[in-house]
Amino acid sequence: MTTEEQKSNSLDDRKIKGSVALFLETHDIPADRAKNLAVWVGTAILVGLGIIFFVWRKSHAAGVDEDAARDLFSSRAQTQAGLDTLMERCSSSKLAPLIMMKQAQVQYSERNYDLAASTYERFIKMYPTHELATAAELGGIFCKEARQTKEDLESSLQGFTGFAAKHPDSFLCNEATFGRARCLEQLSRFEEARQIYEDFKVAHPSDNVWQERADANLKIVESELRRSRQTKPLTDTGKPLTTPSK
Repeated sequence: MTTEEQKSNSLDDRKIKGSVALFLETHDIPADRAKNLAVWVGTAILVGLGIIFFVWRKSHAAGVDEDAARDLFSSRAQTQAGLDTLMERCSSSKLAPLIMMKQAQVQYSERNYDLAASTYERFIKMYPTHELATAAELGGIFCKEARQTKEDLESSLQGFTGFAAKHPDSFLCNEATFGRARCLEQLSRFEEARQIYEDFKVAHPSDNVWQERADANLKIVESELRRSRQTKPLTDTGKPLTTPSK
């Protein structure tokens, strides 16, 4: 790479960082919380793609169009137009459910949350017994959470809670539990979120990956709790104002 190219890349990086900083400042989002949200979005996409790949492997073993299966994971299938073309070609094949899930993932990654939610809902109606139906159900809740309105966050909180109760043995149950805590964080109900993470750590002592995620999120929640205590109104005596108990 030439010196001029390095300078250009450095300038682009500064522009990107500046845009991110401006977005966070405009929306009053603390940097720590922004990192948490970024992890959540990345997790939502990676979980979906990982599930699709897993099911594709099983379908591949059962015999599918190899060229179409290869196209599903090629660069051509990273755009909505490419996936639409692939769906037209494979609408009646075993790959159709996987293509539809990939469509929802691409729509989600492009922040077209309403369309992604509609695709997940259509998947569940068309393939109610498919092994990806549970993932589609969770994907729909992710889409609602991503819209970030207070109403959607409260609805997502109920959705994640219901999902965990309905699918206690699902490998996606942990994602739903963390989804509950995330919604509580974004609703500024930090104490409740902290309790979920602490309970989770106690219930999953040997799961190192999830323990690390819980620890990282706990640090953010505890930071927010300290911040809220520091900004709580003071009485004439200089002590934090508290609500009298009934």
